[in-house]
Amino acid sequence: VDILYHTGFFFYRCLTLLGLYVIYKLPMEESRWGDFSLVSFFIIMISLLSKDMIYLFTLTSFVLLIMIIKNYYLVYYRKKSPNTLVLVAGFSILALSNLILLFSWSESMYVFGNFVELVSYIILLILIIRILKHGSKKKQNGHNLRHIGDNSGEERNDKTDSFDVQSKSFSHSNESLS
Repeated sequence: VDILYHTGFFFYRCLTLLGLYVIYKLPMEESRWGDFSLVSFFIIMISLLSKDMIYLFTLTSFVLLIMIIKNYYLVYYRKKSPNTLVLVAGFSILALSNLILLFSWSESMYVFGNFVELVSYIILLILIIRILKHGSKKKQNGHNLRHIGDNSGEERNDKTDSFDVQSKSFSHSNESLS
């Protein structure tokens, strides 16, 4: 039974840190395989080491959340999307809960930190429901309301309109080979 318990918590820590890293990297344009491999190695190492030192996992989560908040605040500053603002608020409250858990010396502080974490997850759930509900509605510029990051339809169309039909089919056939 202990092996199941420890294995489950290892995967919880590992997948949580990996998910936070992926969310951090989403609004970035460039992504390198070497960066992902190195960070994946560190995530696995932190997940293994944090079995006895839970503060290491909480601190790593907090640092990743601060980087996520910074990235998406910059996206919000450029685009002024209300969905992005709700996303920043949800991750800010999640970072606050990690900070409370990091410095919780009593059981009541630990419970309060988990309650704040629950509130942040509820905010993120509301954002998902909001995106699903209003995702098919169009803005005045013709783009869907569901976009959160910098990857708007206008930028995608600008990139694809500059290619001719032959280069599109050539690039698609090369992608299937790799």
